[in-house]
Amino acid sequence: MVVLEDTSPNGNIQAVVEQDERVAYFTLYPNEETGEPVKSCWVRNLVPAPARVDVDALHEGRPALMPKGACAHPNGEAPLDPETLRILWLEEGDGAVLIDETSVDEEVLAFIPGFAGLDGFPGYARDSVSEHALAWPLDDDVEDVWGRIDEAIEYWESWQDTTTWPALQDRLMDTYEAVFGAHERYYAIDGGMWPPRALIRVQTPDAWVLLTLGVCIRRQPKVELAGDAADASPRVELAMALEPDVDELTLRRAMTYLSVQSSYPWTRYHWLGDGHTSSCDAFPQIGESPGFPATLLTRAPLGAPRVAMPDYRGPVDLLWLVPITEGERAYAIAEGSPALMRRLALNGPYWIHRRARATS
Repeated sequence: MVVLEDTSPNGNIQAVVEQDERVAYFTLYPNEETGEPVKSCWVRNLVPAPARVDVDALHEGRPALMPKGACAHPNGEAPLDPETLRILWLEEGDGAVLIDETSVDEEVLAFIPGFAGLDGFPGYARDSVSEHALAWPLDDDVEDVWGRIDEAIEYWESWQDTTTWPALQDRLMDTYEAVFGAHERYYAIDGGMWPPRALIRVQTPDAWVLLTLGVCIRRQPKVELAGDAADASPRVELAMALEPDVDELTLRRAMTYLSVQSSYPWTRYHWLGDGHTSSCDAFPQIGESPGFPATLLTRAPLGAPRVAMPDYRGPVDLLWLVPITEGERAYAIAEGSPALMRRLALNGPYWIHRRARATS
């Protein structure tokens, strides 16, 4: 029986609390296109726990009971009351917390972080007392768990303030225009969905510059798995520069591409970082001009002006998307992106995309 359900802020994962007469579970069901696995975490037994793993239930397709040695209440607990439960999403949208509001302080019953599912990790439960395949303990000493939960609570509270987006957008706009000049056009690219996102285009003497606003609102999913890796960027905005005489059709294709990329981390739940490459359909082959079916993401393409990005809940990186050929992408995969950047630099600054540039 479904006790409670809720859809993620990104609209592509369903959180469901289910219980029968024996046991309760908290599960995240992603849409197929996300590529994410189903993530399920035991919450509590409602009947006395078995001595060993509930193999019979597994064979019959029923949710398993937590064995006696791994649960805090081996005699079972009362069924969950839907009137006292709520679901709190992490800002990335791929993890969630099940909270019981019965007490004044509220109580976390289960927590499924975005990296659940890796190496058989199911998530954390208050009533688990050992690292079991059904749930791990939600102890005070579990690194970063309580901090992430507190951050999520504060994050969503901050977005109840209607001035949050205008203030952030103004800071980003001021930063961009201080470097590139006044924007020529502004486009909303969020489709009326949360979070707000926009794209501006700026005409400079040297290039058309495209810049996003609002991508940094959400922390990128799974970036914590990268640890201190140099390419890891929890929060990003995206940019692209095109030669000044580019035709309007190509310019619009580039804007559409950048718009799609601005939501990619939360549709595929994979982060974008310095040195990554991404498929691109904005620059097809035309006549003898080569196609550029990919982009190289980099914080500092040769020749690009320095943009001191404002913080938003931490540092924000501006990633430039530089169109590259299939051969260049293969080279980056084989030799590493730094090697490709050195090769591109042999022909001078490459931050502005030029269809007629030398390719390799």
